[in-house]
Amino acid sequence: MKVLCLCNWGNNRSGAMAKKIKQLNGKCLQRDPEYLKNLIKIEAIPAGLHSHTISTLKMLVDWSDLVINLSDDNGSRKEWIKQTSYGKYMRVDVGEDIWFSNNHPRLLDKVKKYIPEIKRRLEWKE
Repeated sequence: MKVLCLCNWGNNRSGAMAKKIKQLNGKCLQRDPEYLKNLIKIEAIPAGLHSHTISTLKMLVDWSDLVINLSDDNGSRKEWIKQTSYGKYMRVDVGEDIWFSNNHPRLLDKVKKYIPEIKRRLEWKE
């Protein structure tokens, strides 16, 4: 399963969401690529509506199984992403980017509350 997490610039809000989603895989200190290939069930990457070109965003949307939009952009790119990722689009509102870090405890708490819905959308099996 592949998840694209979008915010305005691809650093804080989308980074925090990607981090929480990756934690669904559990912890592993193993470095063997073959072992990891079987362990990692979900991939999540952060990206920015304004820090990537339309062609890059299209490639990322095509790659993903779920597109999570955390941006506060209300312009044409938001509408474009919504239309391009039809059927796999999810809007998450954690507010404007005031965090300065994707590791801010309050931001992580905000994105954490959406994990059950994300698991449902991805038909996540423990």
